[in-house]
Amino acid sequence: MLITLTELGELHGLLPKVVIDRHKRGDRTIERLTRPYKDMGGVRKGETLHLSKLDEKSVLEIRELYKKENNYSKIGRMYGVSHATIRHIVKRHTWKHI
Repeated sequence: MLITLTELGELHGLLPKVVIDRHKRGDRTIERLTRPYKDMGGVRKGETLHLSKLDEKSVLEIRELYKKENNYSKIGRMYGVSHATIRHIVKRHTWKHI
């Protein structure tokens, strides 16, 4: 059975625009398209961001690695992100919630 994004939104009590916007930015599974905004705490953080390259486990590993390696660039190459991203994680400018 095929269903349009508008019908999917209505079925789950979401505005069609919300479902269409989620689809445009890359969310393709039913769960991600129809999740209530409240489930994300009102603000998208960490893994709930659709472009996130890291998960919570990786962030914790990065913080531990930095204690040993003390080299943003090396850790960044290991995880496929920039040294600035690693610095922001270590200094808790990003991923503050874990």
